[in-house]
Amino acid sequence: MKTKLNKMIRLYCNQKLSLNKTIVLRKNDTHYLKNVMRCKENDQINLFNENDKEFFSIILKIQKDETTLKIFEPSKNTEILNDIFLVFSLVKKNKIDFIVQKATELGVKKIFPILTERSSIRDINMNRMYAIAREASEQSNRISIPEISDLQTMQALLKKWDKYRSILYADEILKINKNLTILNKKNFVKSSLLIGPEGGFSLEENEMLKTFKFVFPISFGKTILRSDTAAIVGLSYLNIINSSYKIN
Repeated sequence: MKTKLNKMIRLYCNQKLSLNKTIVLRKNDTHYLKNVMRCKENDQINLFNENDKEFFSIILKIQKDETTLKIFEPSKNTEILNDIFLVFSLVKKNKIDFIVQKATELGVKKIFPILTERSSIRDINMNRMYAIAREASEQSNRISIPEISDLQTMQALLKKWDKYRSILYADEILKINKNLTILNKKNFVKSSLLIGPEGGFSLEENEMLKTFKFVFPISFGKTILRSDTAAIVGLSYLNIINSSYKIN
């Protein structure tokens, strides 16, 4: 099938995807394709979701509030998910956007926004978080969108946490990683990263974290990192551990 390949556009589609199926997209996706990406009939769109993987499709008709596509070939794109969770205390809105975007790009499987004593804000727009995660998945060649948990307190989350999944968090007092030997064991491939608020955890919260055997402090160096920077550093570290065990 001849299609226009001047740009590759990937679009998350929660409909059932299969070879030769006709897909009808509604208003929001049509607006994105027509007015943002300037798509026209016969342009190729890559449709994907976590259940059916990814397919090539062609635009048959694009109207004001509706776009019709025809799936013509499966894509060979595959995704190996890192079993990494991110837990982060609420910070300013623009930093939340950045954290969600980069966490998605770095392959995080699940995201937990939490409230701590020093959280910058006390509420969050879940729809916005999902939209940012979806767009990041489309642009980063992921096939899945990270699951985003409802907002809860850190204490409530830790009380029901899977004790077989470790949590690493940046301790600003800890200047040398004493736990590296422990962290490099294979059972820590199934791991999570906890990012605190600007200003760090309170003394009471630090003491509480020490009571959970699955929570481990680590150091990100001698300088104090902002929350969004710490998220990238920590997730990159976990990705290295995760990848090394997949290779071996």
